[in-house]
Amino acid sequence: MTENSDNIFQRSSTEGPNDTIAQTTVPSSNMSQVNILSNATPFKNNARSQLVSRDPETEKAEARYLHIAEMVKGRMQSSDFVEIIDRLGLSDAFDQYLTTIGNSFSSLARESPKINGGTFNSYEGSTDVSLQESHVTGYFHQLYKDMVNRCNNLDESVKRAVDYELVDHQTKSVAGSRSKPDAVFNNPRPDKDEWTRVHIIVEGKKLEKQAIEGKDLGQMAEYARMIWKSQPTRKFVPVILLNGAYITLLLFARRGCYYAEFGRFMHTGLFFDTEQRKEIERTFKWLWFLIIQRPEDFGHFVDVTKAHRYLKFTGGTSETNLSSASVDATVEIGRISDPEAVSIKENIRPNVNIVGRLGYLFATKFKGNSAVLKLSWTPTNRMPEAAVYEYLHQKKVVGVPQVFASGIIIRELFEYRLEFLLLENCGFDLNSYMESKCMTQSDKTFNKTVMNIVRQTFACLVQAKHHGVLHRDISTGNIAINEGKVSVIDWGYAKLTSADTGDTSHIDVLAMRWGYSKKEVQANEDGRDGNTGTPIYMGVRILSQCPQRGILDDLESMFYVVLHILCCKEYKGQVDFLGCRNMANHIAARLKIGAMSSRDFYLKAAGIELCSPELRTVLDKLHGRLFFDGDMFIGLNLIFQDDEVEHKRNLDDDFVRFFIGDAAFEKIFQRLPESPAVHIEAAPELPVNELTITDTFTASITLSRSTSTTRKRAMDDDSGDTTPKRQCQ
Repeated sequence: MTENSDNIFQRSSTEGPNDTIAQTTVPSSNMSQVNILSNATPFKNNARSQLVSRDPETEKAEARYLHIAEMVKGRMQSSDFVEIIDRLGLSDAFDQYLTTIGNSFSSLARESPKINGGTFNSYEGSTDVSLQESHVTGYFHQLYKDMVNRCNNLDESVKRAVDYELVDHQTKSVAGSRSKPDAVFNNPRPDKDEWTRVHIIVEGKKLEKQAIEGKDLGQMAEYARMIWKSQPTRKFVPVILLNGAYITLLLFARRGCYYAEFGRFMHTGLFFDTEQRKEIERTFKWLWFLIIQRPEDFGHFVDVTKAHRYLKFTGGTSETNLSSASVDATVEIGRISDPEAVSIKENIRPNVNIVGRLGYLFATKFKGNSAVLKLSWTPTNRMPEAAVYEYLHQKKVVGVPQVFASGIIIRELFEYRLEFLLLENCGFDLNSYMESKCMTQSDKTFNKTVMNIVRQTFACLVQAKHHGVLHRDISTGNIAINEGKVSVIDWGYAKLTSADTGDTSHIDVLAMRWGYSKKEVQANEDGRDGNTGTPIYMGVRILSQCPQRGILDDLESMFYVVLHILCCKEYKGQVDFLGCRNMANHIAARLKIGAMSSRDFYLKAAGIELCSPELRTVLDKLHGRLFFDGDMFIGLNLIFQDDEVEHKRNLDDDFVRFFIGDAAFEKIFQRLPESPAVHIEAAPELPVNELTITDTFTASITLSRSTSTTRKRAMDDDSGDTTPKRQCQ
């Protein structure tokens, strides 16, 4: 670097007639203070990394970035900037902006630096220096200052709506993490965790038009994931990539990464070219248009410059108006004093995938009730979860969470929709129960609790299927319990089928009401039958990629959930059920079949020695229906999808009555007129030796329904991360 390199961004030419700004100089002391020209971030200097051995943490981070890049690269989609603006609904604003901004950036474009091969020249007539990535990032900082000053005397419509702060992070991590993006645009809010303030990421690379791949792609995607995790009001995460002399815009949305080439923002080659200057001027205009947008127009669905710990939803459906004319809803910043405003401070689902489905869960209050707010990004060609809840409530299915309000906030953005659900809080999910509650319960109370889980979950699943709904993701994270009342939660992967009566009218009605394509959604849900669920609880047919799903597959998942609970009780903590957690699906299917092959020893094969006679009777009944045809074991038939054997497996009335009792059966399945919802609840506590199959549970009439706060993410092609995650309250 030459002797005047600390001042290489000083302007040398005279301002043009259309420019209203004085010359700007970056003092060398300031440059030293922010360390713009340093090159200290991970992966910034290949030569340095070859000379200095990297620490294990850096190598671990690089491996993670490569792994993330593999998830994202199949979801990269090239686009045009104007097309992106149109998809964001900003076309009219953009046209007006171009008219107003005129040629305000023409002189800035003329004075932009030049990159020629491996050298950097800050302005015409200056000395070439060896190009570093810090030159690229450093010039961007200077450019932003100049653009701000240049527009100060222009029309209000081309000024920044928000006073974003451009912060350099080449040598200092983003507060609250170890990440060091080159720079970030921050909202002017004094949050301690800087990730909650980041508006746009800026990343610099010194190679011109470098391919967006490998660890660089993974690194930017990881930054985007951190923002999704910290900012539940996000619609997408923008990244400005300084690719040598070129700028590329990347938008990390739930569908994947959309990118648009802006063009040059610096000259290239031996000379300062007039045609290049025009291209640079256009790039500056596009760049400034993004910077002046309010966050609710570019990146968020509410104004995050204000305190936004409470949201208020208007429109959609509610518990008092389930049949409202429209399911469309709007959201705005709420006030703590408003009983209809819900808090988003307590996030009980901290894990976030890079791409694919995304659901935020918040423990909150709604009109004085303990509630859970769920914000869900779902593909537009998949079933809206709120639609499933609405239908289940119309049919008064037992064990389904009460819905206070629901609706669609965004119908379509990059092939995903955003919906909200306000649900009653149902207490603990079974993950939490296995880790703590069951360890302190007496054997009598524990056995009673497990019987509750079996009976009430069975009743919910069978009644839902009776009306044409399969859950498809039964797991310890999707069953909740609160003072003996069991709820089946998270119907986000549910599938609509024909009702037991053969009726399919509900499929048409819901598609019309919730505004999705019945044909497209049904085809996608059918195609996901063989890979939807939480792997360690999937039935053997589903693990074997069976293309058609039924109620017995949901009940088999419930069966494994119960066995897992018994294992955890016996071993006093979480265990790897049947050793299936990290197994390939086809191997897990065979492990399960091997363990289930004996009527007498399946519990021991699952690692269970202690089981009450009453519970053993119930489990034997379900085990026999799932894995035997009379005295013949049909495990291999299930793996190899023997249609003749599967046709024989069904639920007859006597089998259902055995699990839920005669009174509940009559109320649930005979569809008596004016019949309120039936809840299967525990009878008064009896000594263990006095419990029987018929008197353990009684049917009682109640209008109460319940919900939960947790789920374990299903294995599904909509998600870029196939590692099961646990979220619980």
